[in-house]
Amino acid sequence: MQENIGDLQASIDKLEKSVSFLGEQVRRQNSYRRNASLSLVRGFSTAVGATVIFGVILASLLQIVRSIDYVPIVNNLMSSEAIESIINKFTQP
Repeated sequence: MQENIGDLQASIDKLEKSVSFLGEQVRRQNSYRRNASLSLVRGFSTAVGATVIFGVILASLLQIVRSIDYVPIVNNLMSSEAIESIINKFTQP
């Protein structure tokens, strides 16, 4: 009988430690400072990622436009020299 009470007390002690540990984890996850810093990191990485993706898309479109010599719709609106000058204006550092 005493052994059962001892085992029960040991189980209760383990349970208390587990609940205390989980409470500490929840407190850390709900911390204002932690949430604010994670929000800043997520926002910064989103901005950098969007910039990189936009740059890749823009570079790809530029290569496509440069590789096409004749586009009937665009050539009817503008001369080839005007199109080339616009492209050069945006690609020159």
